[in-house]
Amino acid sequence: VHPAKDGVSVSIKDVVRDGGSFYVRFAVTNSSALPYRIEPPNVFEIAPRQSADLLPSMKDEQVAAKAVAQFNANQTAQVSVRDTNIPQRDLSPGQTAEGVVEIRPEDAAKPGIYEFDFGADNGHAVKATVVL
Repeated sequence: VHPAKDGVSVSIKDVVRDGGSFYVRFAVTNSSALPYRIEPPNVFEIAPRQSADLLPSMKDEQVAAKAVAQFNANQTAQVSVRDTNIPQRDLSPGQTAEGVVEIRPEDAAKPGIYEFDFGADNGHAVKATVVL
């Protein structure tokens, strides 16, 4: 997944599993010309309607929106966000900041597609999708 050249982008850095929780470290990069405020993400589990057998081989990988389309998924369920830590919320143009979000999916034992939605930047969605 390549960062946006003229917008805000999110990359998933690390994932730590602890019982039924996932601790996801992310980085938000502001490549736009305007300041951006990082908001705690809403997290959704995407239910694939096809190609679900590919999920185990994609585990712990961030996937581009085009790759998500191969699953023909249209239904999502909101995942419980237990805690979010974002030390630096305001990003000037050219800055990057990291944070951690703790999520608790319904079934942490099976691979799933999770979308982290940070809202929008100047009308463009600020999202990261990862298979966990």
